[in-house]
This record gives sequence, C-alpha cells and structure tokens, in this order.
Amino acid sequence: RIVAEDFPGAEVSTGDDVVAYALRTGGTICHAVGAAAMGPDETDVVDANLRVRGVGGLRVADASIFPVQPAGNTAAPVTVAGWIAADAIMSGG
Repeated sequence: RIVAEDFPGAEVSTGDDVVAYALRTGGTICHAVGAAAMGPDETDVVDANLRVRGVGGLRVADASIFPVQPAGNTAAPVTVAGWIAADAIMSGG
C-alpha cells in the first residue's frame, strides 16, 4: 500500500515547482558522444581507420567517434573501437 509520495514530494505541486525540482535534482545516464564523429566525408573528424583528418599520427578510439548515442551502455562499443584502432595500427592502416 502506498502511504505517501517520496519524491518529489507534496511540496512540488505546480508546473514551476516541477521544473525547479527537475533542474535541481535531474541528471542523465547518457555518455558523451560525437565530439569527434567518424564518417566518410572530409568534414567528418575521424575516418574509418580512426585517424583524425588533418593531424598526422593521431587516432581517436573512444565514444567521441560515435556519430549517434548508442541505445545501451557504451562500454562494449568503445571496446570494439579500441580493437579496430589496434588492428588498424598493427596493419599500418
């Protein structure tokens, strides 16, 4: 049986109260992605071999290469990015 509301509580009752509560307590579980998005175009930061365009000897192998937010946790996709980078480096790609 429900006796009382725990969060946000009875004191949050108007639209403004809800917005204020959300701003005060809200957060996200999304991981930052896309700062160096990979793609086929010359305007994309990183190419398919994870090389940063216009910067010799630099590769990126983290979530910043993802052009969109994965639907789940980023741990597995980032691990795959690392494998791809390692393979490319070892093969000279």
